[in-house]
Amino acid sequence: MTRWIDPAWLLAAARVILALFFLIHAYLNFRDRDGMEKLMTELGVPYASAMLGLGIVLLVLGGVALLVNVALAYVIPLLIGFVVVVTPIFHRFWQFEGERRTRARLAFLSNVGLIGGMLALLAASR
Repeated sequence: MTRWIDPAWLLAAARVILALFFLIHAYLNFRDRDGMEKLMTELGVPYASAMLGLGIVLLVLGGVALLVNVALAYVIPLLIGFVVVVTPIFHRFWQFEGERRTRARLAFLSNVGLIGGMLALLAASR
């Protein structure tokens, strides 16, 4: 059977797309540090400023590692852990009603899908 696209290109595309996702979020969080810190404090995140800084660093380092294909066996599990922790903090759909609940649930489920994509990339990268 002939493949019309080399799987290596698909894996590279997946890495770049995921890298951009994390790098863009790092940039947006950095750009709106005050707003993010305020939101995190309101959500009950302890040491919000330090946690925000740690999160931004993890997003940048993880995004760069994905982009340049370095240490994926370590980076992807760290990013998965990050998404697992932040998703129920920021997307508490069960606490809302109506349109707000729908938006929060969509964001929550999108992050679940993101985790699935990272698991597939991790499996394919070994």
